[in-house]
Amino acid sequence: MKKFTQYLMLMLLMLAPLSLASCSDDKDKDEPATASLVGTWEQTNSAGTVIDVTFSRNGTGSVFYTFVSGSTQTEFFEYTTKVDSDNDQYVYITSDDCQLTGNYEVKITPNTLTLIGYTNGSYGTFVFKRIK
Repeated sequence: MKKFTQYLMLMLLMLAPLSLASCSDDKDKDEPATASLVGTWEQTNSAGTVIDVTFSRNGTGSVFYTFVSGSTQTEFFEYTTKVDSDNDQYVYITSDDCQLTGNYEVKITPNTLTLIGYTNGSYGTFVFKRIK
């Protein structure tokens, strides 16, 4: 019985390091907090225009409009982001010709992007669904 107990203790000692090891986090620690903003988001406004907004990793983006008539228009922008001390995220969109130019508070779920803020002098909330 003493040999069995010694064997059992040896096995437990060999398994102990495995139970203390942790799994690594697959998320890159240097990845910006805005990574979830990157992608393509879509909404259809009250006039029936489909609006696709794409945020690229390099701080640029585009807005692609598909109007009810079938015509299209593309606008380009640059953006920066900021996360404040309360962990609220903001995006600052700049462009000479983009209608989405403005400062927004950002709310992101896995499938929804909400931009809350001022654009073209008026306050609004814009909700988009992730498509890519």
